[in-house]
Formats: sequence, structure tokens, C-alpha cells
Amino acid sequence: MTWIERTAYPQFKRLTSARVLHVFVTPSPEEVDWAEKRTGSPESCFALVLALKCFQKMARFPSPDEIPEVVIDHVRRCLELADDVWPDHGSSGSAKAHRKLVRQRQGVKYDAGRARAIAAVAIRKAAQAKNNPADLINVAIEELLRLRLELLGYTTLEDLATSIRAEVNTTIFATILQVFDDLDTALHKLADDDRIPPRVWTDARIALMRSPVVWRDI
Repeated sequence: MTWIERTAYPQFKRLTSARVLHVFVTPSPEEVDWAEKRTGSPESCFALVLALKCFQKMARFPSPDEIPEVVIDHVRRCLELADDVWPDHGSSGSAKAHRKLVRQRQGVKYDAGRARAIAAVAIRKAAQAKNNPADLINVAIEELLRLRLELLGYTTLEDLATSIRAEVNTTIFATILQVFDDLDTALHKLADDDRIPPRVWTDARIALMRSPVVWRDI
């Protein structure tokens, strides 16, 4: 398992600083006006603004238990709501509609199938040179953000990185074994040739093993 903290996967830290609240969580007057025009109650407006600010920071919609209370309190104060008002989208249909509104505003598309395929290609390419799962996850995140796709869940990215890394490593190891098998066959032919002194094929064996050409082709 790869710790999420070792990757670039966006999340709220346990301690959210005042700077983060000010820079990333404070809604602008235009954003508040935008939300008010698309909702019918303080609770639903609260929920839409909170979803917008979370998505702007994370390129995904975090689950309610991921959002620190200090973030919720900050947005509540910005909206000048009473302490007993909590974010509530309303029905599941309203929550879905709110997510769609946020994606449209941010110019981000939700397409889990396409995102998974793109992440897999990016991870497979990176795995040719990288072996750390965190690095592979970061490559996938970077590519999804570049293409303005909503991020996949962390577990999905982790599973992709783990499985593809294993497949690529298996292929690399098989290639290495094949190269050494070919070298072993060639060296044995030299050893069996009575016309070649033992010292010559021994030197040839050492030279081949040290050759950058051999390792370049692996």
C-alpha cells in the first residue's frame, strides 16, 4: 500500500492553515452570487459553494468526512450564515446537479472510463523508468489534470499503479533473462570451439558482460 501523503493526490491536511483558508476556501462575491442564483435555500447555497471551493482545490469532490470542520466553518462565516446552518444539497438529484454545475464552471469533465484509460497509459509509460508507486500515481494525476478530467479516487489510482507496475516489471525481468540466456548460448559456443583458446573466450565473456550495448538493449 502506498501512503496517500507520499503522493500529490489532493486532500485537506489535518491542520488547515489560515493562509489555505484565505487563498483556497474563501469564495468571491461573484461565486456567492453564482451559487445563490442556482439554489433555493441557505443550506443548498452553502453546499454548492463548499463543493465549488473543494473542487477548485482538489479537482474532485471529497466525501463529507474528508472536509475539515474548520473549512466548513470558514465558508459558513463567509456566507454570513448562523452557526446552526449546515451544507445540504437536498435530494440526491440536486447533489448530482450541483456537481454538474461545478464541473461546467471549472471546465472539467467527468468521464471515469476515459480517465482510467488515460491514467493506465501514463502509468505504463512511466513504469518503464520509474518503480516507486507514488511516482507512478503522480504521473497519472498530472496527466488527468492536464486534460482537465476529474480525478479518479485514490484507491483506483493506487490499484492501477500496483498492477501495471507488476506487469511492466515482469516484462523487464523476462527480457533480462532472455538476454542472459542468449549470451550464455553464445559463450558456450565459443567454449566448445576447439580453435579458440580458453583464455580468449573467457575474455570475450567478461567483455560482453561489461558491454553497455548489452545493458542498453535490456
